[in-house]
Amino acid sequence: MVTARLDPGGLLTPSLSPYLVLDGSIAHQQLSTILSEHIGFDEFQQLLATDNQPPRLFVGAVDPLNGYPATFTNEGVTLDALLASTALPTLFRAVEINDRPYWDGVFAQNPPIRQFVTTAALPPIDELWIVQLTPQSVDETPTTTEAIADRMAQLVGNLSLQHERVFIEIVSEWAANGYLPEDRFATTTIRTIALPQDKAAASTVDRRRSFVESLFADGRTEAIHLLEQLEIYPHAVETWCLKRVE
Repeated sequence: MVTARLDPGGLLTPSLSPYLVLDGSIAHQQLSTILSEHIGFDEFQQLLATDNQPPRLFVGAVDPLNGYPATFTNEGVTLDALLASTALPTLFRAVEINDRPYWDGVFAQNPPIRQFVTTAALPPIDELWIVQLTPQSVDETPTTTEAIADRMAQLVGNLSLQHERVFIEIVSEWAANGYLPEDRFATTTIRTIALPQDKAAASTVDRRRSFVESLFADGRTEAIHLLEQLEIYPHAVETWCLKRVE
C-alpha cells in the first residue's frame, strides 16, 4: 500500500513503509555482511573476558513501543545491536533483540554519553571528547526548501546530544562544588571535534570513495588541532594522527 504525505516543501509525495518493500531489508542484510567482515565481534568478547579493565563501549538505540532509550554495552554490543542503532524507521525495519523492537538511537541518545559518568564501574572522567558530525550552528538562516529540511534534520539529530551534554555539565558543576563524592565524580571538560559545515549535509548521503576519504582527512586534521591545543606530544602528534591504517 502506498500512502502520501506533505514533504518539507509542501508537496504531496509518495511514502512507502519499509515493511512493504524489500529495499530496507536488503540494505540491512548488506550492512550486516559488511559489519561482520570488518568487526571482530569474537575478538572483542575475548578482550572483555581477559582484560581486567576492558574498554567501555556504548551503543544507543530506542524502543519505539515504550519510548525509552536502550544502551547496549560491552557484552551487549553484538551485530544486532549495531544494526538496531542504524535502523532509521523510514528506511529500515525495526531490529528485534530479545523480543523487543529497536530503532536508531537518534531519537533518544545520540550518542549515549551520560553513561560515562553514571556507570559505577568506570573511574571519574576529566576529559570527554565528542566527534560531532552534525553541525551545531550554521552561518546563515536557511531559506530554500532543501536547506530548511536539512537544518530541521540537523536540529533533531543534535537535540538528544545536547540533553546528554547538559546532564554531564550539571554533574561536573556539582562535583566542582563538592556536592558529589570525589571517588565517583570529577569536573569534566568537554571538547568537540566537528565536521566542516560544507560537508555536513552531504555526509549523510554521499557514498563516493573520494568523499569518504576526504572526511577521514578532515578528521585527522581536526584531531591534530585538538592535540596541539592540549600540547599532547607536540612533536609526535602529526605522525601519530596521519599514520595510514591499511
